[in-house]
Amino acid sequence: MSLTVKTCMGLPAFRYAKIVAGKGGINQTVNSITVLEYSDVDVISSDLFLNHEMCITAFSSIKDDVDKQCAIVRRMKEIGICAVVLYYIGIFVPYLDDKLISTADEVNLPLICMPYNRFDFRYGEAINDVMYAIYRDKQENICLLYTSPSPRDISGSR
Repeated sequence: MSLTVKTCMGLPAFRYAKIVAGKGGINQTVNSITVLEYSDVDVISSDLFLNHEMCITAFSSIKDDVDKQCAIVRRMKEIGICAVVLYYIGIFVPYLDDKLISTADEVNLPLICMPYNRFDFRYGEAINDVMYAIYRDKQENICLLYTSPSPRDISGSR
């Protein structure tokens, strides 16, 4: 089994979060989690991010520029980001614009929104929960690999 955006939503850090857009992408695999704070579409590349990485941001450097937020979402999808987790909506970014939601829907990039106007939800909680879930998932896969019967065992050959 692989960890997906959908299964991440069941982690404690996401208990009050909502997927507000891009629900068509919720079955994407999550291999890592990262943070984006400097939001310049020209410098965002696959050199900076891993494929199937969940990305946390507050869009604080582009808080008043919806077009740049949309461009970042499109670029993230292009380079293989599996979901964007938005923090501090109502604090930095005043509100989620319909244009941003439409863009995430269009490219099927899950846009996960943490509770509005709340400073008491922290990046570290999501990072810890997701990384621990990835670790557990890898451990389970290793155990399955070493405890699965070999083809010889199944066929009864000796």
